[in-house]
Amino acid sequence: PFFEKCGKFLLISRSDLDFGERWFQKYGDPAIFLGQLLPVVRTYINLPAGILKMKYVAFAIYDLLGAIVWSVFLVFIGYKFGQNWKDIEIYFSKFNTLITILVVAAIVFFIYHQVKKFREIQQEL
Repeated sequence: PFFEKCGKFLLISRSDLDFGERWFQKYGDPAIFLGQLLPVVRTYINLPAGILKMKYVAFAIYDLLGAIVWSVFLVFIGYKFGQNWKDIEIYFSKFNTLITILVVAAIVFFIYHQVKKFREIQQEL
């Protein structure tokens, strides 16, 4: 209801909400799991799950499994590289930077697309 009322201020239309709901119904479970494996995405992947009212038990299972895989991966890397952690830290920071750039680019693309769509609708009126 919040996005239906205030979505226009966030450049989110009813059709966008419908598309997101259909996409999340189809890919929501794997998206939650895979989202937990990506450093920046893991912070935000839970938001669409909540907005689209994903079943709590399914969410908890996929969220937990993704977190376990990510944690085991980090423990493995820490164990293998031990004292040499500083040597690989630069690669992790580059990966985080890349994901951040991709997320920002996606947001910019979304805003551009939505503004363009709203302008086309206004011109038709």
